[in-house]
Amino acid sequence: MSSQTEIETTVGDCAESKAQTLLETLKQMHPKIRWSLYPLGDYDQYAEVDAPDVLVSFGSKAQQMEDGLVDAYSTMMGEACEPKLWGISVEAAQLIQNHNRVFMAKYPNGDGPRQHINAK
Repeated sequence: MSSQTEIETTVGDCAESKAQTLLETLKQMHPKIRWSLYPLGDYDQYAEVDAPDVLVSFGSKAQQMEDGLVDAYSTMMGEACEPKLWGISVEAAQLIQNHNRVFMAKYPNGDGPRQHINAK
């Protein structure tokens, strides 16, 4: 394995470890919500440059989503909302945003800075 590959693996493992630690904290704060790890994937269009590759996501029975929701301050359509819409406390929502660095309502046109870096 090359040094670059080893570094990328270590960084990826560290990011997943941080996400897993946050996931456990959120499970304690809101045990009735389904929490999971989710890849940045298509969310890069709503992400800040420093967004991790592994996000913490939540589900919503009301929206029939098991997981994949990554911004507690945004509706599924990218409109701003309060975290209580999802049944999440402000404290938990801030932890999610601080980790995920994904802001759907801030970038409604999908023009977040992370997308532009990945396109180069």
